[in-house]
Amino acid sequence: EASSAIGGNSASLVMDATDLYWADWANVWTKPIGTGATAPVATSLVNFSGLLDIYANDLYAMTYVGNTSNSIAKIAIADGSMTDIITLPWYSRASIEVDASGVYWTNMTDAVIGKSQHDGSAEVTLAAGLNSPHSLILDSGTLYWAESNGIKSMSTLGGAIATIAENVSPEYMTKDSTNFYFSEEVGSPAYYEYYIKSVSISTGVVEVLSKIDLNSNNYIRGILVDDAHLYLLISGNQYYTPLGRILKYEKSY
Repeated sequence: EASSAIGGNSASLVMDATDLYWADWANVWTKPIGTGATAPVATSLVNFSGLLDIYANDLYAMTYVGNTSNSIAKIAIADGSMTDIITLPWYSRASIEVDASGVYWTNMTDAVIGKSQHDGSAEVTLAAGLNSPHSLILDSGTLYWAESNGIKSMSTLGGAIATIAENVSPEYMTKDSTNFYFSEEVGSPAYYEYYIKSVSISTGVVEVLSKIDLNSNNYIRGILVDDAHLYLLISGNQYYTPLGRILKYEKSY
């Protein structure tokens, strides 16, 4: 579907109705879904460590300051300008979702899910005491996320937390109306090997869809789904081949 000289082995992938956006430590690219050329949105960003979500005319990203803190920033799609809105602790590894009411994020260091307005104001904690929350998904008034040992959900207002599936360890996760889809590393010593799995939302049944063998210096760094396809972001290193790329799979496999 696309490829680019991703700088370093950290990257992320988001999409809207017409375009894909992906990023690494210092750059953001875009490409129409299907046909069309890859083009830069922003390059040579300082203290930038990945793209997280898209809403309206902005991309939301994670930045860092040395080894002291992370931040959530907004990047204007029109000109690539970036503004920090939320400060997080170091190695929080935020994942983020945005809707008309504000910004939601996970904070692995503090084990919480938070929310703020689009400019970072009115920050609140929606859930605390979680187990390494990541891969946040927002759908129809519900937040879904992965933890170290399962998939959980709660209302966007906070409150009771439900368990969707247990004994799974999603790294990157997405969902459609019937299933979650996620990548899970096979485990030592099988480095660079991943399972792609699905979990039924209604039953919690886990199914292995595929096993992917990657080259050294390649890792899965994002997964998205639309009506017909799964999109996997494979991070690379600009100094080694193969370069980072986006793989597209038929969802039915």
